[in-house]
This record gives sequence, C-alpha cells and structure tokens, in this order.
Amino acid sequence: MLHIVEHPCVKHELAVLRNRDTDMRMFRDAMNRISFFLLAEALKTLSVKIAPIQTPLASTHGYQLADGVMFVPVLRAGLGFLSTAQILVPDATVGFIGIKRNEETAEPMTYYKNIPPVQDDTTVFILDPMLATGGSLCEAISIVKKAGAKKCVLVTLLAAPEGVTFIERAHPDAIIYTAACDEKLTSSYYIYPGLGDAGDRTFGTL
Repeated sequence: MLHIVEHPCVKHELAVLRNRDTDMRMFRDAMNRISFFLLAEALKTLSVKIAPIQTPLASTHGYQLADGVMFVPVLRAGLGFLSTAQILVPDATVGFIGIKRNEETAEPMTYYKNIPPVQDDTTVFILDPMLATGGSLCEAISIVKKAGAKKCVLVTLLAAPEGVTFIERAHPDAIIYTAACDEKLTSSYYIYPGLGDAGDRTFGTL
C-alpha cells in the first residue's frame, strides 16, 4: 500500500523542505513543486475511457478520466497541496476536514468536516503532508468512507513507520504516496529526522 516517489526532483525539493534555514516563502514554493510530482504519481491510480475527438485534420480518439475525483485536504497543512491538485484536475470536487492532534496524547480531534456528495466511481485523495502516528489520517479516511468513498488514496510528504503500520491495520485498502518514510517518531510524536511542523512552516506560525 506504500509507494515512495523516487523522482530526482522530489529528492531535491525534500532536501529544501528539511533544511531549517528554508524560510516560509521558499518552503511554500518547494511544497508547490514537490506536490506536483507526488500528486502526478498518485493520480496514476485513476482509469481512463476512450472518447472521440476531432483534430484540425481528422476524426480520431483520445482519453478522458473515467473516475470522479475529490481532493480532501486535512486542515491546515493539507492546504499546501490543494492549489497544485486543482491545477492537475480542475473539475475535481473538494472537501475539507479539520483535525487537531492532542499534543499530550496524540489522539485526533475533529473540529470541522465538509464533504461533497461522493459518487460510486469517485476516488478520494486525502492530502496531508505528515503521516506521523496515523491517527489524524485514519480519522480522515473513516470520515470520507462514511460519506460513501470506496477508494481512498493518501498523498503525504513524509511518513513514519509507526503511522504506516497504523493505517495498514485500520484501513488495509488505502493507498499511500509519499516522498520518504523516515526513521521513527520522537517521544513528542514528531517525525524524525523530519522537517518540523509543515503547517507552521507553510503559513509562518512558528
């Protein structure tokens, strides 16, 4: 279920994101660039159908997406992926889930959710840069499944082994795309070596 995107540009941008000297603007720009490659790989899970088209010279056929697409960023860090996602699939619907982690227990607390209608053929891409304990993303998957989602793909920037194992056990049908699976979680539930708090570094709330 775990797919690590090995593109050279992903490796380069990830180094920029990890660097503690990368400022907010540079971090946000690198997030936009790396999300293109991560999302492009994740979107390979979609199927296409043949559709007739007319070129300036002849009738021929092309392809259209056969699946519906919904992007669901987990607030707030997941917003760093959303603009790129909407460029890649402009007709996709967008839902939002707000989940806050209890910093003492690491348990997820849902404070907001707004999910558009989910059709049977809709693939839901849940966007959250950090898969740490797995609690927040597990809750997000449960929410979209209750809304009717039958296929969930997680797009993350970094993952911790503990979080991957947690998702595998709770939602074995989910698929994960990430730039790297790091060494471990710290005692404070941060990914190590990681890159710090992606939301804070994206929006300047350090």
